[in-house]
Amino acid sequence: MALPVAEAGIEPSCAQSSRLRAADVDLPARSGKVNAQKYLSPHVLHTVSSPSDLFPCGLPSPGFRGIDNHDRLEYARLVMAKLSSVTLQSLGAPFLRLVKKALLRCAKYGMVLRSPASAARPPVPPHLLSPTSLLGMHTSRGKPFQMSKRDGRCLFDQLAVPRCLIPWFGRPPVRVSELMQATGESLSRLQRLCPHLAGLGLHSLVFPCSKVWPMGFPWSSCIAQSVMLSACHRAGLHKHQQLSDDLPTPNTETVFGLATDDIVHFTTGRPASIRADMRCLENALLSMDIERHSGKDVTGVLDGCAIGIDLVKGYDLHASRDKLRLLVPALLAATKRLQMTPIDVSKLLGHIEWFNLLNRPLFSCLDALYGFTRMTPSTIKFDLPVHCKREFAMVLSLCCYWSFDLTKPFSRELVATDASTSYGFGVSRLRCSRRFSKFVGRLSSRRGDFISLLPELGELPSARLRLGKACHLPLRQSNFSTVVGCPFKHVAHPGVLEAHGVRLALQWIGRTHSKYGTRQPLLIDAQAILGAVAKGRSSAYSIKRIVRHISAMALAMDIIVLPIYIPSEFNPADKPSRGPAF
Repeated sequence: MALPVAEAGIEPSCAQSSRLRAADVDLPARSGKVNAQKYLSPHVLHTVSSPSDLFPCGLPSPGFRGIDNHDRLEYARLVMAKLSSVTLQSLGAPFLRLVKKALLRCAKYGMVLRSPASAARPPVPPHLLSPTSLLGMHTSRGKPFQMSKRDGRCLFDQLAVPRCLIPWFGRPPVRVSELMQATGESLSRLQRLCPHLAGLGLHSLVFPCSKVWPMGFPWSSCIAQSVMLSACHRAGLHKHQQLSDDLPTPNTETVFGLATDDIVHFTTGRPASIRADMRCLENALLSMDIERHSGKDVTGVLDGCAIGIDLVKGYDLHASRDKLRLLVPALLAATKRLQMTPIDVSKLLGHIEWFNLLNRPLFSCLDALYGFTRMTPSTIKFDLPVHCKREFAMVLSLCCYWSFDLTKPFSRELVATDASTSYGFGVSRLRCSRRFSKFVGRLSSRRGDFISLLPELGELPSARLRLGKACHLPLRQSNFSTVVGCPFKHVAHPGVLEAHGVRLALQWIGRTHSKYGTRQPLLIDAQAILGAVAKGRSSAYSIKRIVRHISAMALAMDIIVLPIYIPSEFNPADKPSRGPAF
């Protein structure tokens, strides 16, 4: 994603050149040599093997975004340089409006699907690495993480597309005469190189059609992720070691993450084991005919960068310095702009959101900016509201929180909270070991999972069936002690009361200074409030201010709240929330 530095008011000299240069394009030694179909799930394989399934809406509207006249010669050179990954066709009726982003230096030629309704909705790439996934790692300063990386070189250009889909991936047309001028070859020589040009004249239009999965096409990321995931499994990196938001947090010495073409490996082991793991990974890539970018190889370093996040000293995560050098001046300039386009604000907001994943309470600072990005048309400048400028300024003032300490310990307590419309609020706590707290805290990233407790002596276990996977703890509600049990002062919606209950729990935690700077598992039985706390913000007006209060306290106390769902029948804070009579 390109930073809109020029639009934000920074000197144009800071922006990259917008001219197309074919010589600057990085190309693999051979394109389309990886048969991606072998590594796809049955559902994905069935869809991408049939044009009627992949494009259920039929043919998109014809036409391409044009190439500027001063770039047409370079574009022709680029087409000839990529003959291994494109085929030239003289008819272009069924083509999508695609322009290759990886081949162009300027974002204005972005490889974006112009007719997104033409393709079926793609599945989410399996087990994708994100900054949130990195926060599950835990270590000590005596055993820092060592990071290694392997990168697939121009990965999308290596993944062959099924032959039946090739006519669907068209590029802007080019004339035969322009191809001759770009290569300096005669027409007869050009026709021998490209059999599809036989019988065409100098002024005939030909359409390059991609023989590889195009970058920017909705299904390409899922396919690339699946292929690289198979390479990791071949190398002995298994699912229980993988960092991803949709997987349990690994509890092993060695973990890894995959972000499309980047394989990121973390371990606290010995250098010899790191080198052995990297050799296995390289051999796995070689066995699948995947060419890696050896210039980007990183092995066993304490300081490195992955997915826009810097690892410092093996135990600190920070926003990438290189990105901050562009983002901070752009944010500063945005606070002084009178007008901006929604698309430029959206670009800035994308970087802000990515770094906010290191500290989710920062999301509570964003509200008016989301409304501005929804304005249409997105390419027209609108007056920038004062509230948007204030949020930009707030982001600038709090960007020092774009970091995370992997040595941050887990709390020695489990805290449960609840609220009831019949009485008020309840907060209960259980003293436990850090190891047990870590075990429970790992469940906070699992969607659909919930905690269940043992029934009290003489009581029957709950017979209520629930969706999701239950995590049975060897505890009873009587093992918890009540620390807060107070009536509410004003009648409110149950969701509002539940949010106030979470706020009371954090206020009680904040009374003890030794609990600052910890990871705190928090048991909540209201899923709407749990989602708002986990996300860091809420758009619902009734609880927006309360969630901001919760986020402010979490930032001030340097506490990472790990919300975990516990049904009401197991919640130890349920009884004190219903009053002494209960």
